[in-house]
Amino acid sequence: MNCTRGLGPNAVLLNQRHSRGDLITPALLLDLDAFEHNIGTMARLCRERNIALRPHAKTHKSVRVAKSQIAAGAVGLCVATLREADVMVAAGIPGVHVTTPIVGPLRLEVLASLLARGGGLSVVVDDMDNLKQLEACVKRSGKTLPVIVDLDLGGMRRTGVAKAQDAVELAGAIAQSDVLEYAGIQYYSGIVQHIASVTDPARIYDLELERLAAVIRELGAAGLPPRIVTGGGTGTLDLDARCGLFSENQAGSYVFMDVEYMQVDLLLSLARPFEPALFVQATVNSNNARGLVTVDVGTKSFATDGPRPRLVIGAPALNAYEYFGDEFGMVLFRELGERVGAHKRRRETTDGEGSMYQLFHELFDDVHEEPKQLELGAKVELAAPHCDPTVNLHDYYHCVRGDTLVDIWPVDARGPL
Repeated sequence: MNCTRGLGPNAVLLNQRHSRGDLITPALLLDLDAFEHNIGTMARLCRERNIALRPHAKTHKSVRVAKSQIAAGAVGLCVATLREADVMVAAGIPGVHVTTPIVGPLRLEVLASLLARGGGLSVVVDDMDNLKQLEACVKRSGKTLPVIVDLDLGGMRRTGVAKAQDAVELAGAIAQSDVLEYAGIQYYSGIVQHIASVTDPARIYDLELERLAAVIRELGAAGLPPRIVTGGGTGTLDLDARCGLFSENQAGSYVFMDVEYMQVDLLLSLARPFEPALFVQATVNSNNARGLVTVDVGTKSFATDGPRPRLVIGAPALNAYEYFGDEFGMVLFRELGERVGAHKRRRETTDGEGSMYQLFHELFDDVHEEPKQLELGAKVELAAPHCDPTVNLHDYYHCVRGDTLVDIWPVDARGPL
């Protein structure tokens, strides 16, 4: 098949009227109107709260999205991997900050090559031995490198130092280096990002923010006040801005939203500032069974670490989606969906959820709903359950306005490093 400009099999449909309904699926869709609304809204919210925005590119892994964020006023981009950093630096994105420690000789050599190309790169550190290795690497590059101390103040135990004294020691060692520049501190609390009510995270987060304030005081007392305090996320934007401790926010998911974040009240003043912009389109490829149809989007197309994908376009109200295997999903009609939902809730309170295959014989045999509520070849669209890892499963964003495919953007920064 001719894949125009190397953009996959759907490139032949670009700018054709009604082409959204003709896509070869599974297809990752980006609604540009909602996406542009989200980009502009976050930029405005940060300006109003006097906090800089350095959004996290691990969400989108896309040069086109990154350039849109910079154009709207972001001071730079965060990345989680050196692969992401390499792609963003090569594209000329300024202020690329790597939010995870860079460990191991091969990764450090890659970092040295990135430094040689410039681009305003910065990194984090949470270990003295790693700091020494980082310093040696930077010396070989002949460059200087801003370094930020990573903190763990909520007991997440993923990365970061938990004690103020450890932060002071690392900051002091960075400041004494000839090739490293002490730039500040980083703190991200993943635990509180998806708590549904915006007032509830404060009960947990307030204690963490008190610890952050204490670290800042200790650093100041040691003559090491942080120039940058970076961190936070989409789920804590209001709290991050109101506490007055952060100089910049690392929100990422706001560009797309997903089922997880659509369940969260993000702002004290405005519960739904962002619109869902990211969807996966599927095709009905079998409709023989009563109570459901089968679609061509399964666990290879969605992150499975969160809630189920949510049907938003093309399916009757009250229908539900369930995984049906690697390549397949099922759209459950109302009667069967209610049975499956009730059965799963019962199992979750007893001996676990159980597999969908166990449910077939228990629930499916006497379903009365006609199978052809959705025609063979019909299209349905589902909101991504967790946007970051869902994006990582796809090669392209199929960018749509209304019912027309208007552009295709590669997911540029997938891959290891």
